[in-house]
Amino acid sequence: MQDHCLELDNSFGPSAGDCHGSIDFTLLFEQSILTILPAALLLLIGPIRIHFLRQTSVKVKGNAFAHFKSVS
Repeated sequence: MQDHCLELDNSFGPSAGDCHGSIDFTLLFEQSILTILPAALLLLIGPIRIHFLRQTSVKVKGNAFAHFKSVS
């Protein structure tokens, strides 16, 4: 039964069946949908957002301690 569960974790699908007791994500599904997909979306949308923010005017001007406060 243990070998079957190891093979099932390498399959793509949201359910690992009866190996983990109840409904559970397989490891391949977790890594691809819950990790790679959000990272890819961030990489695609991030430059668009940065470009948009660079085009807008500054709303608040910093003071002498602005960089110190950001680092701390």
